Amino acid sequence: MVRNIAGAVELYSLSHNDLHIGLIIPTDYDGPDIHLIGEVLLSRIVSFAFDIHVILTEGSLLISYALAGGQAWADLFSVR
Repeated sequence: MVRNIAGAVELYSLSHNDLHIGLIIPTDYDGPDIHLIGEVLLSRIVSFAFDIHVILTEGSLLISYALAGGQAWADLFSVR
């Protein structure tokens, strides 16, 4: 469910009797942000561990793409 709330947008809402849980993001928000989602939905310690995990995963992914790209160019031009 999406609804506008005074300068913010509530993207997800869960209500049960008097309990209301929602993910509210400011309207000047530019796009998806995995840090913000982890910060909102996870506890402080788990959010920190999640941030470290994301940094290490994306770092290793970028390194593997860089190594594979160099090897692809070398194969394309028959460079040893």
